[in-house]
Amino acid sequence: MNNGQNMQDFLENMRWRSDHKHDVVSADQKIIMRPTEEGLKLDVEGDGMFEMNPVAHRQIASVNRIPNDYYNRMRESSEPLAAYSVNHFMQQSERRHMVRTIDGKAGAVVSDSFLRLDNEIIAQAVLPVLHNNPNVTPLGLAFTDLRMHMKMLFNDMEFDITGKGDLVKAGISMTNSEVGFGSFNMQGFFYRSFCDNGCVFGKTDMGLNFTRRHLGSKQDVGVQGVFSQATMNHHMKAIMSSATDIMAYISSRDAMEKMAQTLRETTQGAQIAPTHIVQGVEVLGKQYGLTQGERALAVGNLIENNDFSRWGVLNSFTKVANNLEFDRAGELEAVGGKIIDLHPAAWESVVERVNAMPLAA
Repeated sequence: MNNGQNMQDFLENMRWRSDHKHDVVSADQKIIMRPTEEGLKLDVEGDGMFEMNPVAHRQIASVNRIPNDYYNRMRESSEPLAAYSVNHFMQQSERRHMVRTIDGKAGAVVSDSFLRLDNEIIAQAVLPVLHNNPNVTPLGLAFTDLRMHMKMLFNDMEFDITGKGDLVKAGISMTNSEVGFGSFNMQGFFYRSFCDNGCVFGKTDMGLNFTRRHLGSKQDVGVQGVFSQATMNHHMKAIMSSATDIMAYISSRDAMEKMAQTLRETTQGAQIAPTHIVQGVEVLGKQYGLTQGERALAVGNLIENNDFSRWGVLNSFTKVANNLEFDRAGELEAVGGKIIDLHPAAWESVVERVNAMPLAA
């Protein structure tokens, strides 16, 4: 598993980002794309000209309903054409958007009702609680263009899932996107150290997760919104109070024992026939959006582990995440959570369908 930064570097990175962030809400008609010698830039009237990262390019295309492949083709072949197309639609718009910038570069173009639940707000609420627990160890800390990732392990909570020394450590996983690519999510997490793969625990009926969408009230044009800073601070405090309550529960032995028992249940029931593991991975891989290359790696993992139960299959998928960048790795860890969430009858139905498939000649 890619562990990312150590805690000190992670916090310094967060402080730098917090100090260099700047947001502006503007009418679309006052957001102009301009081709320059350094590439396409966004000119936000009254606030400056900003370079654009890939996320901002993707979002400005989406805002104007320009297919991303076509937009990228215009950027490659004719930046003036891309700018003309964007500006044409922006000038026709009566909407407003928030341009989120960092270090003078546009990192996102989001709705004017985007709730700025930023990484430092989350860190200020949750890290002191975790820091005060001597049994907590960072497992994965990173920032990407899309998300912040924090994974922490509880070293005093280790469980044998199969009864044969297949040990997992319990933990907590948190992700947040300041640029509109997902909610603030906090979930129970488990980690198999012998093969370095982990998985978020998706059971919503056990209180082992917390989600808050970045959806707030529309903002007035300019940096300040329609609500006072005191009102926004109160709102954020309420959100983070709920999050820390959930975190305290996720961190409890009672919650982690329940998670471990649910994981043990995935070792029981129907199993994919050894002759049909390729078909099984293909069916589930398509269902959960794995690429062809990721499916091939999952097949190899399944053969290596020689466990064709639901437990074996979900771990063959999440192990693929070990060598991937953080955002995609997190998506595959979430796939493992979805397989955990499958009702036993649904899993049995998948297995029956897979095992009945004809074998290649």
